[in-house]
Amino acid sequence: MNHKQKVNTGIAALQAAFPKLFNRDHPKPLAIGTTLQLAKLRRSGVLCIPLAIQRAAMNSWLASPNYHRALASTPFRYNLDGTVYGPVSDDHRQRAIDKLKAFRKAKKARKAAVYQAKVRKAA
Repeated sequence: MNHKQKVNTGIAALQAAFPKLFNRDHPKPLAIGTTLQLAKLRRSGVLCIPLAIQRAAMNSWLASPNYHRALASTPFRYNLDGTVYGPVSDDHRQRAIDKLKAFRKAKKARKAAVYQAKVRKAA
């Protein structure tokens, strides 16, 4: 199973188990320590996904632009059951905003590189 398959399999399992939190279109900021809670659930047999798949899914989920948008714009973090955990700190909110700016800058650079390659090819 390649990395992308691990990510997709893991996110599908998380969405099935926790649909209130793991919604690709409307993700919610996760409570601090959610990864540890998931590990406990996995070890107890409640969540049936291998560790490597859980890690790949969580790393991808937490690094996604949609998650950072949610972190920047949503006032609260949420527990696995969908209840409010507590507020998103100003520091975490600012880091999410900075990360979103970096995503936009990288996207703009990729588009410019593609354009330049087309121009060179046409010349």
